[in-house]
Amino acid sequence: MLNKRYEIKQTFYRLDRKIPSVLYEPVRPDERAQIAVVIMHGTDFLTYPMMPELARHGFLALAANPSHSSYPEQMLDLQVAIAFMYQYPGVKKVVLIGHSRGASLTSAYLKIAENGARVFQGSDRILPFPDMPELTPADGYMVLDANFGIMGILGLDPSVINEGNAIETDPSLDALNPQNGYDPDGSHYTQEFKKRFFRAQVKRYKGLLDLASQRLKLIEAKKGNYYDNEPFVIASGFGGLHNSKLFSLDTSLLTHTKGAYPLIHPDGSVTTETVYSVRIAKDMKERKGMFSGAALVTTVKDFLLGEIKIDDNFGYDEDSFWGVDWSSCFTCPAGNVDGITIPLLAMGMTGSYEYIEAEFIYERAASKDKSIAFTEGAGHEFETASETEKYPGQWGDTLVTTVDYITKWLLEPGRFL
Repeated sequence: MLNKRYEIKQTFYRLDRKIPSVLYEPVRPDERAQIAVVIMHGTDFLTYPMMPELARHGFLALAANPSHSSYPEQMLDLQVAIAFMYQYPGVKKVVLIGHSRGASLTSAYLKIAENGARVFQGSDRILPFPDMPELTPADGYMVLDANFGIMGILGLDPSVINEGNAIETDPSLDALNPQNGYDPDGSHYTQEFKKRFFRAQVKRYKGLLDLASQRLKLIEAKKGNYYDNEPFVIASGFGGLHNSKLFSLDTSLLTHTKGAYPLIHPDGSVTTETVYSVRIAKDMKERKGMFSGAALVTTVKDFLLGEIKIDDNFGYDEDSFWGVDWSSCFTCPAGNVDGITIPLLAMGMTGSYEYIEAEFIYERAASKDKSIAFTEGAGHEFETASETEKYPGQWGDTLVTTVDYITKWLLEPGRFL
């Protein structure tokens, strides 16, 4: 029975490089426990609900937290977690999960594991990716509600007039200004405003790249504020903020897929159709002008390392982005998968604004064995997006629905076992 349930236990481990981790596993394992699933994110994911649920479905599930802050160092942390599961008794295959921001880390890791760090070391880079040792590959990859990987521009408020000051803004470029189409219950922006807004985002982003480049030259000449690096604070630039993502405020943007794909319903049935978002509009107006939770606090080198090639005509509509070179930066899962050939499953959660990234990933994936599906009514953390339900229980338990589908994919004969 595919969806049988297992009693589970959990064990805390402190891996090499001081990496905290929790292993969830069945108390009485069977052949499913030959497959280990590993997740790592930029934040604390030790209690990530997907992992115990995977163990309840019979798999080994390791949640590991990185012990370092930079992406290159986090990749070495991830390698430790993957190597730990490969040596764990009974494990034959290791499958990696990339969720949200973790999809940037894991997809870049896998692309380097297959191709070497040279794929991110083009001569046109302001700051090329550093050399990396040989990374341990995985046997499969699940990209679950991945982020777009371009939050450096998507979260950028173009109404900021002077860098370092989040309070002085241009009201004509403020997405939270009702005169521009803002409505807390669901905004609607004109084509004219969207065009101006996108152009201003690009202008500010490129200006920040110029500013960071200037600081880098001073650092390298030992004339900066520090010898090795410098803090780089971007007012109203935090990628997790909804105030500058027009698609968070106006749900007519990035609202449906271009193609028809499997949509998983609460009863487990699957239909193939154009997949529409069920999300509701969100903003964080209370954080406008704030440092906490609104400013992006990074460093000169980290900002430049994540440089994304953006055209002046950058923008997006109901189902597409344009003006982005997805392969220009290691943070873009949709760009990274063109160098990943292991079996791949891309899934999107229709109650989340990032759900449509699954289609972009699927379209670009180099894997011959690639699959895609969407969970109806699931939020970004696979929780039931109850705020979008027309009646209580409409979407069911979306975490279980999602893991039931993942189980079928993992146990497909000949894929991993």
